[in-house]
Parts: sequence; structure tokens; C-alpha cells
Amino acid sequence: YYCAFTVAEVAFNRKFFLGLGAYPDAGDCSGTALYFFGAASFIYKIFLYTSIILLVYFQFAFAKPVAIVLMGLELFTMVLLPLWRELRLLGTARKKISKVKACFTFLLLAAVFSLFFVPFPWSLDLPCEIIAENKVLVTVDEGAFASERLTEEPVKVKKGEKILDCSSPLLDFALQKSRIAVARDKTELDLVRRDSRTIKDSQIIFERLKANRIYLQEMERRKLRMNVAASASGIFLPELKECVPGRWLPKGTVLGTIVSEEKKVYAYARDNEVNKLVPGDKVTLRLRDSLEEFSGRVHAINPVAVKFRDSTLVQQTGGFIACFPEKQTKEFTPVNVLYAVSIKMDSPMPCPYGRTGLAEVEKKYILAKEMGRAVLHVFFREFSF
Repeated sequence: YYCAFTVAEVAFNRKFFLGLGAYPDAGDCSGTALYFFGAASFIYKIFLYTSIILLVYFQFAFAKPVAIVLMGLELFTMVLLPLWRELRLLGTARKKISKVKACFTFLLLAAVFSLFFVPFPWSLDLPCEIIAENKVLVTVDEGAFASERLTEEPVKVKKGEKILDCSSPLLDFALQKSRIAVARDKTELDLVRRDSRTIKDSQIIFERLKANRIYLQEMERRKLRMNVAASASGIFLPELKECVPGRWLPKGTVLGTIVSEEKKVYAYARDNEVNKLVPGDKVTLRLRDSLEEFSGRVHAINPVAVKFRDSTLVQQTGGFIACFPEKQTKEFTPVNVLYAVSIKMDSPMPCPYGRTGLAEVEKKYILAKEMGRAVLHVFFREFSF
């Protein structure tokens, strides 16, 4: 029955699209029903044979060559061979073909075929955030006592500007002691060199003076590093609470962070999206709770998977990126692997730090290219050794 209905469908196509032959006799059945039943039977056979071949291919590893041969036979017997026979038949009956219908059929096939090569607009929506261009940690370089209260509000600072004065009685005592030792060695060396009987001891005293001078320079260097100053210009964001005069600050204590006033935008793409991005792609940025749009372009793509630390995109802080926390590093690892995409805006953004939204990357989607890429991906995955 399937073969009969398929023949009736081919005859219908010849008459409708090329004006060749006559419509098949459907009897008591509707011609439209007969046509769609024939098409459905052909699709059913394709899916049935293909599913059986795929079952053999994936369930039995030793039968993979057999499945590949069966797939080739199916393609030959159900697609290539009928198509070749139909073209030969049309070649022998080309004088009976209606030219008008043939032209319309040719234009229809060209239109359908062109859909595989016409670039269609296709956008990628990526989560994004606005962050400071540079961040610098402010730490205590030398253990000391705080001499004043640390501000609890963000303040604007310049490079080299004082942030916190510190003092250390132990360091001051060591500095004073080394200065006295250097002055003593200078006096003793001068006295030894004045007497010919003791001049032989001058070399020992000179070496001791040189060592004390090195120690004095080290104490002075530590004294200068004791006061905390800004290493970059920007806005200082304090993190240490209740830093009052007299509090001991061990070496390495984090006082806060200096963030630059310049902003940058980062979007985050999954591993199946990052391969489609190219520097220079046009980007439209839409922030949450805002109707305003900003334009920019993809600047760079970081090939290393990202981990969040102080980000408002994390779901635990009100964002929409699912992450799981790491207690040891205090970082958040995304559930899906994400890669940071730097976006260069066409104009400065008046938005503050921490704003989030969606970055729409405009792409062109060519069906033939994507199908070829998918086929090659499957081929190299299955047949790579």
C-alpha cells in the first residue's frame, strides 16, 4: 500500500508542478487526503528505518560499521535512486512539460534553496553587569597600631594620598636604637683611625657600621610603609569596621578597595555561545528596570571560565545566574560554565557600578553553515581516534 500511495503522490506532483500526466484516480477517497497520506507514509518510513539504524549504532558498539552501511543504503534507496529515476523520466518527457508551471516550480525551488544561504538575524541574550575598570586592594604593609579612625564612608582619593596613619612603639624604639648604634660606630671609627696603635681595628668597626646602616635603612623603610596610602586614584570603599585609634592591624589586613571611576561592561556567555562570538559584533545593552538602551561592540573574550566573587549577577545576591558557593575561597562557581566577554561601549554610560541587565549580541544565522557545522561536529566526535 505504501508503494501505491507513493506512486500516486509522485503522479500528483508531476501534474501539479510540471503539468505532466494526469491526476491519480483516488476513487471514493479525497485527492488531498490521498496526497497527504502518501507524504505521511514516506515520512513514517524515513523515521522508522532511521530509528532502527540509530538503535543499532548506539546500542551495539561492534555493529557500528553495519549501521553506517545501512544508513548509506537508506539514503541511496529512498532519496538518491528515486530522485535519479525521476530526473531521467523528466528528461525523456521534457517536451510535454508545461513551461509556465515549470518556471513557477523552478522559482519556488530556488526560493526554498536560497533559505539555506540567506543570513537571518539571530541575537544572543547574555547576562551582563557594569563594574569598575580597575580594582586595587588596600592592605596594611607593616603591622602597626591605628593612629586615627578609618572612615566608614566611600571617599575619593588620589594616588599617594594618605588613607590611614599608623604607629608602632616597637618600631620607633628599634629605629631610635639603630640611629644611636650608627652614631656610636661613626664616633668609634673616627677615634680608632686617629691612633696608629688602634688603626688595625678600624676595618672591624667599619663593617659593623655598614651593617648598622643597612639595618637603619630597613627600619626607615618600614616606617615609611607603616602609613597606608592610596596606590591608585579612584574611590576608596572601606571594608574594615570599627577601626579606631589604638587597634592593632596585622600585616596584610585589608582596609578596603579603591575602584576607578572609569566603568566597563562584562557579559557572560555559555560554552555553546562563546564560539559564535567574534570581536566587533554589535551589542545592544538593556539594563534591568530601565527602558534606555546603550550600544557597543564585543571587545575581547576571555577563554578562561569565570568565577564570581563580588557580583550582583549571582543568584544568592539577587541576580539571575545560578551558582554554588565555595566556602574556602569565598567565590561562586556558575552551574553552567561561563566565559567573560568584554564590551566596549560607543559612549560613556551614566549608570553606577553594580547595575545588571542583558546584552543582546546581533548575529547572522545561515542555515546551511550551521547544518554543516553540526554534521562535522558529529562526524569528528564519532570518528576521531
